[in-house]
Formats: sequence, C-alpha cells, structure tokens
Amino acid sequence: MLQARNITCRNESSNADIMKNSYMFMKSLRGTAAYWKDVLFNLLAMVKNLGSPTLFMSLSANDYHWPELADMLGVSVKELPKAVKRNPLMTALHFERRWRALFKHVINGPSKPLGVVKDYFARVEFQSRGSPHLHIFFWIENAPTLQASNSASNSEEIVDYIDSVISTCIPNEKQQDLHYLVSKLQIHSHRRTCRRGNKCRFSFPYDICNKTRILPSVDFSESKKFYVTKRLKTDSMVNAYNPTILLNWQANMDIQMVNGPISVAYYVCSYVCKSEPNILRNALSETIRNIEQSAEPVSIRSRMCKIGFCLLKHRTLSSQEAAYRIEIYN
Repeated sequence: MLQARNITCRNESSNADIMKNSYMFMKSLRGTAAYWKDVLFNLLAMVKNLGSPTLFMSLSANDYHWPELADMLGVSVKELPKAVKRNPLMTALHFERRWRALFKHVINGPSKPLGVVKDYFARVEFQSRGSPHLHIFFWIENAPTLQASNSASNSEEIVDYIDSVISTCIPNEKQQDLHYLVSKLQIHSHRRTCRRGNKCRFSFPYDICNKTRILPSVDFSESKKFYVTKRLKTDSMVNAYNPTILLNWQANMDIQMVNGPISVAYYVCSYVCKSEPNILRNALSETIRNIEQSAEPVSIRSRMCKIGFCLLKHRTLSSQEAAYRIEIYN
C-alpha cells in the first residue's frame, strides 16, 4: 500500500532530477549554451583518451564566389548571391560535400599537408547571415608538443612543425594562384564588430617577426597562442593559413597549433558566451518572470516545458541551417 509520504518523496526525487538537468535538457538544440557545454564535455573526453589535439582549423564558406557551386546551381558566378538564397539545400549540401572531399583527398591525401591525422573532432556551425563554417580539432601522429619537454631541441621541433603547416606571409607573386587567394581571402580588415575598446579582438595588426618562435609565457586571458609566426611588414594583417588547404578550399580559413586542454576549453567557452542573442535572452527572462508571478503554482516540469517552447519559438534559424538539419544531420 502506497503511503502519502512515499509519493511525496518520489515526487521530490523526480523534481530533484529535473532541477539537476534543467539546463542540459536544451543540449540537443544546436547553438545554445547547453549545446556548447555538451560539446565541451565530448571534446574533453577525447582529450582524456587521446591527449591534447595538435591543431585547430576553421573553414568559412565562400558560397557567393565558388565557381563549382555556380556550376552545380546552373548559374554564373555573378548570379550566385541570388541563387544561394533561392537554393539553401543545394548550397548546404555543396559545403558538406566540399569539406568532406577536402578531408579525404587533400588533408588525408598523398601530400598530407598537416601530417598523418590520427583523429579529429569536427563541427559545422552557422554565421549570422546563415552560411556554414567548419571547426576542426586535429590529432596529428608524432607531432611535437610542449608537454614533451622544455628543451631547446623540442622548441625547435615545434617551430619547424608550425612553419611546415602554418603561414602568415603573403606569397611571392610567382605563386600566382596562392598570392591571389591570400590577398583576396586572408587579409584582415577592421570592422566595428572586431573592436574591443581601442584594440582589435583578433590582435591585428601583428608585429613584425623575423622568424617563428615560442613565447616564454602566455596569459590565456589575453591570447590563445603560445607562439608567434614569421611576418614581414607587409604581412601584419594576414590571417594564418595552410597553403595546400587554401589552394583547394578557396575560402577564408584559420589554423592554429593548440597548447593543451586550456585552448580547447577557451574555444568552446567563447561560443557558450555568445550563443544566445539578446532577443532570446529577453524572451527567456520574460517567460521566467511570468512563471514566478503566476497566481497558480507551476510544477518544475511545466516550467521546463515553458522555457523550452520559448527557446524553440525565438531562436533564429537560417535557411541553410534548416536544410542541414533536415537533410544532413538526420
């Protein structure tokens, strides 16, 4: 025979479980802070098993200028901006197939521009105007690490590896294709969104440096990098790239060597902090306020449902992201 106190205890236990997961129940909604927290946990699990990743790379879309996408959509390159808006599914599919082809035939191809890839962690996310971009952590076989030792020879190995996979220089004009791509795609220009006070939050322009070197100490509140790369005076605004990958990807990219789990956490936390726009924050605040001011008592489960519906209703979703979810994520 059930007693009232047993039912009460069971309800209290159920409520405690709900409260414990009241934040993470939104982790399946891509782009939310809860989603990125789950990404962080998955990444750190890989770090625990594999050690720290070697490289972090970002690949942006160039869907208004890719000639292959124009051919796929049956339009000229000049017509691409309108065609991309009319065909979000085909545009999203092109990005997905393009990065997977790059991975298979270039990164894991005969030249292996980054070294032998042991494992990787990839996520496709979406920019404000809706175009996808890819973030990848790479674990590279036999790559040098700072953790191996603090010897001068180890530092030289790291510098040699950085120079072999990362460039921050404008190439010679004799390298016509690469020179064009770097000049067109990899030169940073200051915008209102990149200003943090009087400084660029991406640290441009960089100082002249006659050779790549390891920094003796790094304050991660100011910088994610533990090294500086070779730059001439004309290279102060060049974003880091890999020549082989840029030649094949033909869109903006960024590549960095990773300094341990702190860099991994820094990357994910930067997304957690900016994941929810103001319109969503305001809507959530209003929903919570209405719950608290309700004349009738609202159960914890009902509160979570109301918050979840608010999140689904007010989250902005681009047409390309919607296409990705329907056709690719599923």
